[in-house]
Amino acid sequence: MKGVFKDAFPLHEESSKSKFKEETMECFKEGRPDDEEEDLKIDPRRDLDDTWTKIYKFQPLWKIRNYFGEKIALYFAWTGMLTSSLWIPTIFGFCIFLYGLIASQINGSEPLVYPPNATALQEITVKMNGLLSTIKRAFDNDVTPFFALIICLWGTVFLELWKRTNATLAYEWDVDNFETNEPDRPQFYGLKVKTDPITSEENWVYPFKRLILKYTGSTMVVIFMILVVFACVASVIVYRVIVSVDVCPGMSAVECLIWTTVFSSVMNGVSILILGKFYDKLALMLTDWENHRTQSRYDDALIIKVFAFQFANTYASCFYIAFFRGYTDTPLSLSFSIGIIKIRKTYQAQIVY
Repeated sequence: MKGVFKDAFPLHEESSKSKFKEETMECFKEGRPDDEEEDLKIDPRRDLDDTWTKIYKFQPLWKIRNYFGEKIALYFAWTGMLTSSLWIPTIFGFCIFLYGLIASQINGSEPLVYPPNATALQEITVKMNGLLSTIKRAFDNDVTPFFALIICLWGTVFLELWKRTNATLAYEWDVDNFETNEPDRPQFYGLKVKTDPITSEENWVYPFKRLILKYTGSTMVVIFMILVVFACVASVIVYRVIVSVDVCPGMSAVECLIWTTVFSSVMNGVSILILGKFYDKLALMLTDWENHRTQSRYDDALIIKVFAFQFANTYASCFYIAFFRGYTDTPLSLSFSIGIIKIRKTYQAQIVY
């Protein structure tokens, strides 16, 4: 907090994988006895490179844990187990695709119908549509429901196997009770001194009332950002309605498609990217401001913030397309569109007046 330390890094053994190897090795060799020069042969980075970066070898989890720590080792244990277990749905899905492709060819496909006096571009479009139709039938066939069942079972089995593997590694690495004895974060600061009732030591603590106020403030900011996402999605919908009513009648079908579908998709994608980048920095600032005592609590708070916003930011437009966009002929949708048009015309009349 006082700005005494700007950064920190751990002391590290020299390695043949270091880009400064030649300069540092010459400095180490000068004036060193022969027995100390033997210590330079212990190269954990080279050892990891020889045993970890090979396709035909399993991950050396113990070496990863000893070098990077338990958190990084558990991450790579999870990715390794996930990648290995993905062979089951991959092979099964590929077999289902081949079955659907063969079945679509045996049953026969619909004949291609070309418009009269078709140009080369129109012929290519018809052929591409026929190819896409064949691929669609290959993916969506009679065996596809069984593939969905296998995926559900595979996800459940993988989760249970990972729980067992995680518990085993946590026990072997002696971190199953890590959160109980976890040290304080270097960034944590206390405002009051409180005596520990067990050890009788004086510890710095942060007032509980301030924590509640900070948690409430962070929650309100997250809710506000989620509402901003909903507002952006609603703005794109309003844009499409206005353009469809006011602009499209004087355009061709292709121009209307570009101004409505293409531009609205681009605006939605750009808003997702911008809001996502902005919120990543905002979530980090909010979590730092909350002043969590341990790193585990800090990570949990950051994950909750990022997940809540990214879920809304990523899937808000998908929920609209899945549950609302298809009902274009319902009275609710029509009344919504008419309401937007009336509001716009009233606003234009006020400007003219």
